[in-house]
Amino acid sequence: MKKEIVYAILGFVVMFAAQSSAIWLVTGKANVVGKFNLSGDKIAKDLDGRAVTLMLNQVWPFDSSQKIDVQVLSKRQMDDFVVVVVDVKALAAVQQADTPKEQFSTSTTSKEMPKNQPKLPSKLQLNGKMKLTYELVDNDWYLWGIDNLSLRASPFD
Repeated sequence: MKKEIVYAILGFVVMFAAQSSAIWLVTGKANVVGKFNLSGDKIAKDLDGRAVTLMLNQVWPFDSSQKIDVQVLSKRQMDDFVVVVVDVKALAAVQQADTPKEQFSTSTTSKEMPKNQPKLPSKLQLNGKMKLTYELVDNDWYLWGIDNLSLRASPFD
């Protein structure tokens, strides 16, 4: 009778260990979110040369001439990546297009006045939240993707 109890307990321990190992193998990813310690300045440098889509198919291209301020709001692990929600503020000069100062009509009887071009602001400000996806490769973080959450561009002056 004692042999059966010992075998039953041993069988239970083996089954428990097998199930625990299977669960760990399926869901046991390395916790890399604790290793994510990039500063706002480093994230701003990672944005240089990237672009994010805003409302109405507008695109904001990030570059080093802009004053980009980034603050990390939250971070969490998704598979092998870390998803970071950041608050972003950026200020950029508007590139003025070269347009003719006057427009002439080809019709001699036209009473239309030349159309004036709207005055563009000299600077635009970007405010809002973005979702950034980072991957850890050989102890270095690489920016994988950028998604707009609530970014809006508005005239600064």
